[in-house]
Amino acid sequence: MDIDYLLWLQGLRESLPEFVEVIAALFSDVIGAGIVTMVVPLLVYWLLDRHDGLSILLSFGIGSMANQLIKAILCVPRPWLLDERVQPAERALSHATGYSFPSGHSQGAFSVYVALAWIKRHAHVLISLLLVLMTLLTGLSRNFLGVHTPQDVLVAFGIGLVGIAIALPLARKLQDAGPAGQLIAVMVALAAVTGMLVFVTLKEYPVSYMNGVPTSDALDMQGDCYASAGFMTGLALGWLLERIFVDGFDAPTTLAEGAVRAALGAVVAAGTYLLISTFAKPVMGELWCEFTRAAAAIMLAVGIVPCFFPAIAERLGRKSLPAHAKEA
Repeated sequence: MDIDYLLWLQGLRESLPEFVEVIAALFSDVIGAGIVTMVVPLLVYWLLDRHDGLSILLSFGIGSMANQLIKAILCVPRPWLLDERVQPAERALSHATGYSFPSGHSQGAFSVYVALAWIKRHAHVLISLLLVLMTLLTGLSRNFLGVHTPQDVLVAFGIGLVGIAIALPLARKLQDAGPAGQLIAVMVALAAVTGMLVFVTLKEYPVSYMNGVPTSDALDMQGDCYASAGFMTGLALGWLLERIFVDGFDAPTTLAEGAVRAALGAVVAAGTYLLISTFAKPVMGELWCEFTRAAAAIMLAVGIVPCFFPAIAERLGRKSLPAHAKEA
């Protein structure tokens, strides 16, 4: 049934003008995964509400680790390896890394957009509905492009839902945690990361065959797992650094202040990611490069960039008070 559905979508895709496939691929890889799913929670964190931003980042981190771990355990081949009649869109293959089940794009979109939609469901109903629609279209695009089965998408949505259910109340508890609680939270996160890395590194991965040629998604799968583990490591350490050196910050009061915050954060996070990608891979290898660039970029974005917010506010003529000071 799932292959028949993909073949029907494949026929539809091939009958439509090429620009439809181009739009679907761009939507899937830009909106449904990658840069936008990172930009949205960080902008919420820097510009709107620190707690909401951390909640969404935690939702993404928990969902991503769970999704990638399930992929590594089950090692379900991509649809075109299950049935050679399935011909995926070629332009979508570069982002179809690792194994098929569950869909990482779908989980990432759900973890970020639905978490934000839930948080803002009362204040911004139309925006929340749009975010849910974007999530559904992400899942549909993965099927339309032939890189995931329907069950890949549906289970990924389920993982995202569980991640949100865990992350949002957990973030509220972490907000009130004292030094001992903060340290315990970070240690638990690092222990989970360590366990995941040991498992995916030592695990033996099966070999699939396409047209009689052996193929394996092991390296891509490990790379995705290392990136996910790096993200959670960076988030845990960045959160701890922010609690130590900043301990809360208010939202910007002017457009100029917000623009400078966003620009600084983008330069630091993206610059760190690109620098490590360019210069570190020959030294540490592909897997540890995946881990390090994800960890460093998110740690600096969450833990170091906010240290400059008071100086930015003063430079632009406003004295910024940290959130805890305003409450007092």
